[in-house]
Amino acid sequence: EVPTRVLGRNDSTFRAAAAAIARAHYGAAHSIAEQVSRNGNYLSLTITVTAQSREELDAIYHALVASDDILMVL
Repeated sequence: EVPTRVLGRNDSTFRAAAAAIARAHYGAAHSIAEQVSRNGNYLSLTITVTAQSREELDAIYHALVASDDILMVL
């Protein structure tokens, strides 16, 4: 299992964008944990997947980075 941390504004658009990308790459075979920032303005999502190759990880990383709703991917 490989966790990827995704940061964005604390709104439904960010959550939906990150979840849609995870679903597109892994279907239902992923989990998402949320952590709200201290002031509630930002949200950190940890998307955990079971990757079969480095190419799969690179593909989801590039899709997450390309989204305008996502501020940072770690």
